[in-house]
Amino acid sequence: MLKKAILAFTVLCGAWGGYTLYHTMERSFSGLSPMFGQGIFAAGSGAFAVLGGLLFGMIGVLSADRVTRWLHSLISSFSRIPMNELAAGTAGLLSGLLLSLLLSPGLSLLGQAGQLLQVGITLLGGYIGLRIGLEKKDELASLWMSGKWSQTAEPEGRRVEEHKILDTSVIIDGRIADICKTGFIEGTIVIPEFVLEELQHIADSSDLLKRNRGRRGLDILNKIQKELDVKVLIYEGDFEEISEVDSKLVKLAKVLQG
Repeated sequence: MLKKAILAFTVLCGAWGGYTLYHTMERSFSGLSPMFGQGIFAAGSGAFAVLGGLLFGMIGVLSADRVTRWLHSLISSFSRIPMNELAAGTAGLLSGLLLSLLLSPGLSLLGQAGQLLQVGITLLGGYIGLRIGLEKKDELASLWMSGKWSQTAEPEGRRVEEHKILDTSVIIDGRIADICKTGFIEGTIVIPEFVLEELQHIADSSDLLKRNRGRRGLDILNKIQKELDVKVLIYEGDFEEISEVDSKLVKLAKVLQG
């Protein structure tokens, strides 16, 4: 289906390009119209469109497989991006493009130079917005999860939802499941993805004792998620500038106010 869409797109582009090229030539040689007659120039429009469609169609056939593989690779790359990074980057990109768009009326008064400036400012604004969005992804996630956006409209005495962040040792210990079962813990249990990765690494260890502890931790998590009546959130974000897991947990606690 994707190959057919690519082929149809290239054929339409070729036909449009041939049609446009013909009319450009017609305006350039408009003085020859009385000599050859309007019929020849009218037939040329269709002929150029057909030739352009055939030429670009051949290019589409030759490149469809490569373009399809590239698109699938692009989609796969985007699917691996954590949702918080994707949402923050998209929001920043759109904000940058919107601010650049607001400058368009003034730049249009400068003529061709203004058009070039508009293109440059649009690209620059989109890039800056994208970078700011990615840099502030954790703060944006904090605002979303803690409900700060709607806090002013809520009653003053209402508490913001609390987050309980679990580290690897607490999960392996196992008593957190018993505490959750009593209903004593309020709020949301947050399990960072980097803690899951560390736990999986322990479960895959060649050391028998470590491997058993890691698998016990995974079993405890599975029990908390599927058997207990608690709200569990898997935090997909990461702090790549920090290497130690404990330091990442401290940073995450500040972000989530957990």
